Amino acid sequence: MLGNNTNENSVSTVKYVSVYISFYFGLFTLMAGLFVLAGWMFDIPSLKSVLPWFVTMKANTAVAFALAGLSLMLLALKNPSLLVQRLSQVFAAFVALIGFLTICEYLFGVQLGIDQLFFRESVDAVGTLSPGRMAPNTAITFILLGCTLILVNFRRSIPSAQRLALLIGIMGVVPLIGYLYGATVFIGIGYYTQMAVHTAVLFIIVGSGVIMLHPADGFMRTVTSDKMGGWLLRHLLPLLLGIPFIIGWFWGQGEKYGYFENALGVSLMIVFMMLILTGLAWGWAKTLNGIDADRKQSEDSLRESEESYRRLFEAAKDGILLLDFDTGVITDANQFLKDRLGYPNEELLDKHLWEVGLFKDIVSSKDAFLQLQTQKYIRYEDLPLETKDGKKLDVEFISNVYQAGGKKVIQCNIRDITERKKVTIALRESEKRFIDLLYASRDAILLIDGETFVDCNEATAKMLGYSNRNQFLMTHPSKLSPPTQPDGRNSFEKANEMMRTALESGFHRFEWMHRRANGEDFPVEVSLTPIAIKGKNILHCVWRDITEHKKLEIQLRQSQKMEAVGQLAGGVAHDFNNMLSVINGYSEMLLREITPADPKYDRIKEIHKAGERSAELTRQLLAFARKQTIAPKILDVNDSVTGMLKMLQRLIGESSELLWKPAANPWKVKMDPSQLNQILTNLLVNARDAISGAGKIVIETCKMEMDEAFCRIHPDAVPGKYVVLEVSDNGCGMNKETLERIFEPFFTTKKVGEGTGLGLATVFGIVKQNNGVINVYSEIGKGTIFKIYLPRHESENEEKDEIIDMPVIIKGTETVLLVEDDKSLLLFARTLLERFGYTVLDAGTPVKAIKLAAEYTGGIHLLMTDVVMPEMSGRDLRDKIMAARPGIKCLFMSGYTASVMSKNGILDEGINFLQKPFTAIDLSTKLREALA
Repeated sequence: MLGNNTNENSVSTVKYVSVYISFYFGLFTLMAGLFVLAGWMFDIPSLKSVLPWFVTMKANTAVAFALAGLSLMLLALKNPSLLVQRLSQVFAAFVALIGFLTICEYLFGVQLGIDQLFFRESVDAVGTLSPGRMAPNTAITFILLGCTLILVNFRRSIPSAQRLALLIGIMGVVPLIGYLYGATVFIGIGYYTQMAVHTAVLFIIVGSGVIMLHPADGFMRTVTSDKMGGWLLRHLLPLLLGIPFIIGWFWGQGEKYGYFENALGVSLMIVFMMLILTGLAWGWAKTLNGIDADRKQSEDSLRESEESYRRLFEAAKDGILLLDFDTGVITDANQFLKDRLGYPNEELLDKHLWEVGLFKDIVSSKDAFLQLQTQKYIRYEDLPLETKDGKKLDVEFISNVYQAGGKKVIQCNIRDITERKKVTIALRESEKRFIDLLYASRDAILLIDGETFVDCNEATAKMLGYSNRNQFLMTHPSKLSPPTQPDGRNSFEKANEMMRTALESGFHRFEWMHRRANGEDFPVEVSLTPIAIKGKNILHCVWRDITEHKKLEIQLRQSQKMEAVGQLAGGVAHDFNNMLSVINGYSEMLLREITPADPKYDRIKEIHKAGERSAELTRQLLAFARKQTIAPKILDVNDSVTGMLKMLQRLIGESSELLWKPAANPWKVKMDPSQLNQILTNLLVNARDAISGAGKIVIETCKMEMDEAFCRIHPDAVPGKYVVLEVSDNGCGMNKETLERIFEPFFTTKKVGEGTGLGLATVFGIVKQNNGVINVYSEIGKGTIFKIYLPRHESENEEKDEIIDMPVIIKGTETVLLVEDDKSLLLFARTLLERFGYTVLDAGTPVKAIKLAAEYTGGIHLLMTDVVMPEMSGRDLRDKIMAARPGIKCLFMSGYTASVMSKNGILDEGINFLQKPFTAIDLSTKLREALA
């Protein structure tokens, strides 16, 4: 391989040097001609003739050589222009013309006046027939030289020009031999003027220059060849030309000076020739052995390289196909291609590319193959391809052209990208889903690099009040937050701390106050996650608007607060009702036993009034706590309000105007009528107190269908149809702080002694107990509006329950089993029952009641029991006694409704219930209802 490379490099150098020498041969010829002319001009014999006894170079000969040298120099220039070529041809034509005119003088015996046109020569000049006239052989050679310099300009004529140049060189060598060996016959033709020695040398030089002008053409191709013949010729030619000259010269000198005779000279010449040729043969053999060793080493290296290439070719994971550049015939294919595509050798090799069905999609005709030839490089990134068994593949097809073994080859690489394409498609779909998810998100999602926004979704711009994401991305982060956060810290400093925390811990979540483009501040929940992009930590940020969440949080805290207070109020009311039952019962009993004229009557009556007021207070507590027991009826709100208008007008007084605006054909609702009374009473009392002097109170109803948007703002509501009861006034109104607390129990803005603080709490409890919603709107100096949304009752065709009014005590004779864990209430209830004519069996505990029911031999008609007792509930007691005495009736009594008695405070079907505290009339009425 090294030898080949070296040889190739040396050949390239030879070609370059050949043209280089040609140029300098032309220059030398030009300078020689000019020197001879200078000799004639200044009469310098040594410039005109090499030696005094040698023939002079004539002046016109020197001119012809100068023109020939100049022509050769111009031709040797790199990429000569057309003008330069034409100028060279003109000089060559003058050279030929000078020779031609001289020959004409010889042939026709005429004197054309060109021989001594510029300079005169003596008639006795050495070897000269006609003074100043060049030798005939010189003239002939100039004719040949001029023609040669013209022909060498044309590529087709280069071989002919080289042959003529060789002839010119020979015509220079022959006179030179004559001078060396004294053979005058070689110097001239007959008795005509002889050729000068330096003329002969210049013919050899200029002829050689023309031959070397085109080293890659004609017989110079053999000389400059990288083959063995070229190498031998380059090394042998100088020796073959030089050695005979040297040996002949020595032989001639020996004979001239008498050193040896002719026979001895011939013998010596033979011996020298044998020695020289033997030495040359030995040197050539050694050199050839070295070259052969280099060639063998190169062949071995080439073989190893080819084997390595073949292994790589066959082991390649891509299919590789080699095509003949000129014919398109498949010359080779690797094993991967054959195995993957199912085509054996006989169906691929030595077939034209367009004959193989595998590639019909890209090379279905010869025209397509021409595309592979002309474009040199073709790439199809995603090409459908079908294997022999019909399997569909997606491939990447690449073709390129390169040189191999001196021939052009088209290499086709076929890479199976089926799986890669599936992965790419899956990745693209995943990216699309991610982008769709990103831009469909209602949360703001963005990337932050320090104080720069890298990217964001459209929701970010929308949340912050910017028209589009590009406008947002150009905004500096400092403009998106108020100067300080709710905790009083500087926003810039806190933001840097939050980002550092996220970068250090890998994730950080916190709440932040942002500022919209319109200057509005709003809370967000921020999630920061560092991610690496191009080796740099970038923060992936999610902002979630928690404005509604904060509102719900406040509502939840308020609801939990109300629930806790309600639980407390309900528990207090339960125990308080037991005591009030005794107080009110005995005071009512005493009032029935005496007349109004009795001095004790007024005092007992005051006791009874105080008890009633206390009972009303406990009812309000239970209503707020949603613990009161109710008996819902189907109501027309318009009818119910109309029936209460006179009472409500008396309640607010004559100074305030009461307006009633009923809706047309309102929907029905299902609730306890007394609760509707409580709602209106409490709201109108508050409205009356809010109006100073004359004012106006408006009650109106309407129908409304709540949608999802309304329910998001009011989380206690569910979508559906509602009847709206609205109470508005033009009173003093309330500030924000008061509005936040109006439904708290015992909260009041009135003076001490003027309000209990339970009115609006009671309204709130009633509305919630009936699955409704209450909203309040108020402004200082403009008034207040309460809106109560009650769910529509769909079964409007149900008959309304009739309310039975029993103002008198109804007595009975049945046997009643009375169970109450409060001893005072047990004694009071027993006294009332006995006064009503009933037979009473009393028990202070459920266990005692069960025992009493089992031991009593007579009939027991009714079980009257408390609901909440230490040993077991009233319902469990009823079940046990009914198991022993089927058919026994039951009446429950309690200070509030327990879960065993009702759901959400609404009595279960078939349950008889007496609310504590109760009066004698309440008791007698419920007894008859239970026993009916």
